[in-house]
Amino acid sequence: MGYCYSLDLRVRVADFVAGHSCRAAARHFGVSDSFAIKLVRRMRHSGSPAPARQGRPPGRGKLVRHSRSLYDMLRVHISPQPSTCQICAVRTSPRALQHPA
Repeated sequence: MGYCYSLDLRVRVADFVAGHSCRAAARHFGVSDSFAIKLVRRMRHSGSPAPARQGRPPGRGKLVRHSRSLYDMLRVHISPQPSTCQICAVRTSPRALQHPA
C-alpha cells in the first residue's frame, strides 16, 4: 500500500500549480505527474489538499458479524498474563518485603 505525502508538500505543490502546470510542479518538487494532477483534481473537488482516508471503513469487514463469538473463543483460550507493573508492584509491596516470622 502506498504512503501519503506530507500536508506541507501537498500545500506547496498546490500553490506552485497556481502559476505553473501540474507537470512543472511535479518536476520542481520531485513527485510524480499523476500526484500533481490528482492533487489539483482533489483541490477542485473538495477544496482541501489533505489525503483521503485509506483502508476499509471501521465496522465493515467479513468477520464483523462473527466478532463477538471470536472474541469469546479467544478470551477462553488465552489466560491473562500479569503486566510488568503488576509484577513490580508485588515485588516492591511492603508485605512482599517482610520476612515471615
